[in-house]
Formats: sequence, C-alpha cells, structure tokens
Amino acid sequence: MAYVERKSVFWSYMFLIVFGLFGAHQFYLGRPWVGLFYLLTGGVCGLGVIFDFFTLPLQVWSVNGNCTKNHHCCTCGR
Repeated sequence: MAYVERKSVFWSYMFLIVFGLFGAHQFYLGRPWVGLFYLLTGGVCGLGVIFDFFTLPLQVWSVNGNCTKNHHCCTCGR
C-alpha cells in the first residue's frame, strides 16, 4: 500500500484563513476541482468559506481515511 500523507487540521485552517477565497485549503486537501471552483467563484462568494470554517475538521478527517463503511459521515456520505 502506498504511503499517503495525512493532512493537518492546523494547516488546513491556516490555508482557509489566509487564502480561503482562492480555495487553497481545498487544494491542500487534494480536492483540485473544488479548489478550482472556489478560485473561480471567490469561495462561492464567501459563503463556502464560512461553511468550511465549521466543517473543516470533518473534511480533514474524511481525507485522512478515517471514514469506515460502518460509520455514517456527513463529509464522504458513507
């Protein structure tokens, strides 16, 4: 199995706070299409950035592969 770098909640918030309107936190989390969407829409006019401020730990948790098939996760839908 290939090594996958675990993402940090701290760095995710740093990218969100400094460059959130440009989608930097989404690029950091390995979601380039969402990051591009944020980049083109100004973080969905800022509303997406506000939403992400509250859900970012769940997003990092999902990206790090902590979701299991027996657990319902609001981020990954499993």
